[in-house]
Amino acid sequence: MSSYFNNDLFHVAYVGTDLDAMVDRMLQSGIGPFYYSRKLHLNSRYRGERNDIVISVAFAYTGDQMIELVVQDDDVPSSFHEHLALHPEGGLHHIAYMSKDLDASIEELKAKGKEYVPVQEFLGPDGKPVEIYLEPKGAKDPIFMQIVLPSPWDDGFARLKEIAKTWDGS
Repeated sequence: MSSYFNNDLFHVAYVGTDLDAMVDRMLQSGIGPFYYSRKLHLNSRYRGERNDIVISVAFAYTGDQMIELVVQDDDVPSSFHEHLALHPEGGLHHIAYMSKDLDASIEELKAKGKEYVPVQEFLGPDGKPVEIYLEPKGAKDPIFMQIVLPSPWDDGFARLKEIAKTWDGS
């Protein structure tokens, strides 16, 4: 069981600098197929300051586990650039859990005596967070924990999971 929540892990995400190379590495290991979204313009806050970023992502499933690969396409300060400053080769950036209520999930962490600091927030059209990356308070090299609200992408993720079950590697 995770020390974060009692629900299942939604996905793990890796950050790097070359999305195609990251995907190729996964494909060579038999993980795929991947769904790409390039040059996504995201409304966000980083460490409390509003700064919108541009990222490209690729998603795949291996069994029940979704893998997300992320490359930031601009130089705006973010948790992704922060991670790459510590790990120029890239690597595991965050683990994600689904939530129906971000505030309630954060309160659940506090009730367990865990202190986390918001690092990156992705904002919906109303300006409220729809995803939050948190780090354990005082951590020097954290793996971020992401809390994600349900989104319009969820049906697509379910379809990708079904496709992956019968993918033959081609």
